[in-house]
Amino acid sequence: MDTTNEFNRITEVKQVLESDEQEQNETKFVIFYELFDSLLILVQIINIEKFLHPDKVVINYELDRSYFDINEQELFSSLFKLLHGYNESTNETLDESFNRIVDEPLTTKKLIEIINNNQGLTPYIIDSLKRYHALNDVHTIISQCLDLKNDIIDKNTVDLFEDLIDNITTRIILTITIENMSYESQRFLANFIKRNDLPIPFTYYVWNPILKNLTYKINFNCLIEPLCLTNDYLYLQIGSNRCSGLGKTSLLPFIFNDKRKESLFVDGDKTYHNSCIDILFGEIKQQSCTIFDVHGLIDEKNLLLIKSIQVYAALQIVYVTEDDLPQSSTNSENDFLNNVMNYTFYSSNILTIVIIFNSNFDKEEKTQQLIDRFKKYYSNKQWSKIYWLSSPIFTTMKDLNKSKRKRYAERLKKQFSQIFEEIEQKLKEKYLKFRSCFSIQELYLDLINQKPNGKHTKIKCKPIKFNIENKLEELFESITDVTENFK
Repeated sequence: MDTTNEFNRITEVKQVLESDEQEQNETKFVIFYELFDSLLILVQIINIEKFLHPDKVVINYELDRSYFDINEQELFSSLFKLLHGYNESTNETLDESFNRIVDEPLTTKKLIEIINNNQGLTPYIIDSLKRYHALNDVHTIISQCLDLKNDIIDKNTVDLFEDLIDNITTRIILTITIENMSYESQRFLANFIKRNDLPIPFTYYVWNPILKNLTYKINFNCLIEPLCLTNDYLYLQIGSNRCSGLGKTSLLPFIFNDKRKESLFVDGDKTYHNSCIDILFGEIKQQSCTIFDVHGLIDEKNLLLIKSIQVYAALQIVYVTEDDLPQSSTNSENDFLNNVMNYTFYSSNILTIVIIFNSNFDKEEKTQQLIDRFKKYYSNKQWSKIYWLSSPIFTTMKDLNKSKRKRYAERLKKQFSQIFEEIEQKLKEKYLKFRSCFSIQELYLDLINQKPNGKHTKIKCKPIKFNIENKLEELFESITDVTENFK
């Protein structure tokens, strides 16, 4: 292809599109805009050192004190104090726990001793992950400690101990362990979490002992090791506010057959992972995938980050309820699905599965009628890559008898299998591929420093390349399997 002529042609088309009304040319603009940018920035060398800087790799969002009530704050701060979730050292060396062999297993007596001495559980957490126990052994010991609570010196801890034990989830243990480590160790820990088939907390809440308040933290350290350079497809999973607690995460094993219920963060108080994002790894049709699972509310804390992830998504799974279907077209501001499909210029060009939580899932005729209502309402949209499914509400499934639960499960697996058979080839044709977490990080840092641009946020995708790749190409690009050996 004559790159110069192609570049000039696309430049002319882009100028014409920009001069027309944006709404009428949105779909065309997406296609040419991606192609234009990819030619314009054919090779963008990324400065890794810049993105590893503390101010770039961790973003703190200070919360208003009213975000959590007093009891929730007290409980959360006590959890951090109990498990010593603070890194008081600026030392960037690797935590010695990674190279230490734990001779004596954790016991209830040892755990009480750790609490009284204000020590951390980090060596035992890492030891559990090294042994691929996925923290199940740690949970067993924690649950057995209640009878020894009177041996705890701190009276406040004693008074709250039962609540603390009941609220210690795997996710909270992992976030506290992350916070108890240097940045270098945080990056190393992420691979251990992944190998245990556990989600990696990407954004989470921490207790700030200085401000005495909770902070929402976005931690790119948790992505750097597993996603520095990848061939995974990126899947984004989000839902409306009304879908919070209905079972988005619980559906993942029906979509990704290699995921187990035990591999998900579905236990504990939903308050402490509302608006948070976890990273999971799965496989569909022998293609590995990275899943960004957004919990609960989408708001000013995570919206720009979600937009930065969405741009590189091969597929987005969007959850809604019947109540999310607007009563009229004039209510577009509160139209969740329409908002998601217009986050950026790229949004409506992404393969999208819309899953409608449905209280009448057992009635197939009513289910289809509900899907048809959504299709009809959005029929005037230029959404050519959208697919519609329905799902039962998981919080009510526990009340069903075993036979009906099994029937629901088989139906869910069948419909997801059919939809992925249909879109398999389209996934492979995804133009803008996700290569590295640094793409998301760079875009997010760019967005938080710019002002929104009208209906869409101004987003410019930048396929990245590492300097070492250029050097390797210079050395080996001309070499083939018949090239004479080096002399």
